[in-house]
Amino acid sequence: MRTVVIETLAKITVPKIIDVHTKDTRNAQVEQHRYIYGTKITSRRWRYLASLGRISNGGTWSKIIRIEEDPLVASKNTGSMIRRHVGDGSNTLFWKQAWFGLIPFKNLFPHLYSIESQKNCTIAQRIIKDVGDNITFRWEWNRMSLNYNLSQECQDLEEMVLNYNFRSGSDVWIWNVDGNNKFSTKLCRDWIEDQHGLAPVHNIFWLKWVPPKVLCLVWRLSLNRVPVLVNLGSRGIQLQSLRCPLCLLEDEDEEHLFFRCPLAQEIWRRISWWAGVDFVYSGSIHNILTSIRDGSVVGFKKKIQMLIVSFSIWSIWFCRNNWSFKRVRRSTDCLVDEIKSQAFTWVNQRGKKLATEWEK
Repeated sequence: MRTVVIETLAKITVPKIIDVHTKDTRNAQVEQHRYIYGTKITSRRWRYLASLGRISNGGTWSKIIRIEEDPLVASKNTGSMIRRHVGDGSNTLFWKQAWFGLIPFKNLFPHLYSIESQKNCTIAQRIIKDVGDNITFRWEWNRMSLNYNLSQECQDLEEMVLNYNFRSGSDVWIWNVDGNNKFSTKLCRDWIEDQHGLAPVHNIFWLKWVPPKVLCLVWRLSLNRVPVLVNLGSRGIQLQSLRCPLCLLEDEDEEHLFFRCPLAQEIWRRISWWAGVDFVYSGSIHNILTSIRDGSVVGFKKKIQMLIVSFSIWSIWFCRNNWSFKRVRRSTDCLVDEIKSQAFTWVNQRGKKLATEWEK
């Protein structure tokens, strides 16, 4: 049997190679796969092949080139940061998902895929492993026998699969940037923050005690993406006035609405006295989050502080919208009482803490 050398980790998605002089289309595709995966492709080789006209240089390929030239990702294996590692194969589609290299088998072996009777079959339905990890194949074609070309194609496919290193357990996504760790959004976010030099302040945003819509508002506030009047005006939206609707003293930017407006300052003053934490002189969301992150308070109390800050911001925004669109304005006493009661409710229902713990 012919040996097919496969490198399962490729750098980028393989573009189509043109002018591969072989006897037929199927052999051309096999030679394409051998050429790409049997060679360690570098960016210089890609550009050399493109200059010879052997690689289609369309829009997608141009975008890939631009991504690779980005200094933030140039040193990273962009095509294999997130990989599918197959275990029992019950959660991965055999033909449609790219689990062997970066090309799905339905694209690499289109003739076999066309005669597959169950195109959404999983790997476990096609590859059977016994106790000794010996592999047998269970094909279900929609024809009784295969001609010579299809038989050769099936033989190539089986040889490739026999070289795959199956893991024990279930199928997982692997994050390959810092070792073969199981993929999580936290690992991806940490890598993005590290590449862009971002401070890890956002790590304390996603507190499960707080509803997602409230956390998203805090997140947008930290990115200067809350639709206050100044932000809307800077995007070309015609407004009658940029003045803060709550006090009419200054233009409504984010720092004014949430921290300098008399209503906001009074709320922060009362909340600071109640929580025993000085939020009045922070002046911005970044200062508040930094003080929570770097403060001496840890564990349960730090989460309580984040919860109180999140709902205070939500209450100010909710009060502003009620006055702007409904002409309904609540007193400061009502707002502060609501912040206290809602924080207590979230701790007990979402944080699963007893009421006695709140007193600590």
